[in-house]
Amino acid sequence: MPEESYLPAMTNPTGSLKPQFPPHQPEADAARHSRIKREEAIIAKAEADIDAGLGIEDDEVEAWLDALDHNPGTPLPSPRNGPAHR
Repeated sequence: MPEESYLPAMTNPTGSLKPQFPPHQPEADAARHSRIKREEAIIAKAEADIDAGLGIEDDEVEAWLDALDHNPGTPLPSPRNGPAHR
């Protein structure tokens, strides 16, 4: 799609490219409670994965990202073996 065809769709009524979002609506107590429970479960799962050795060290991720500049087909680094060092 040419740039000219989608830029007008991205502009707000004033013509600027700043996106327009609906006004903030307060979160209902039930929705907030449900969201917090989901987020707690996601965090617990991530921590369990890290403790099980399924994480990838930061320096390995940074090296992989740097390698993508020169070789887009660079495979993802493998998760480490053993417990996390937190």
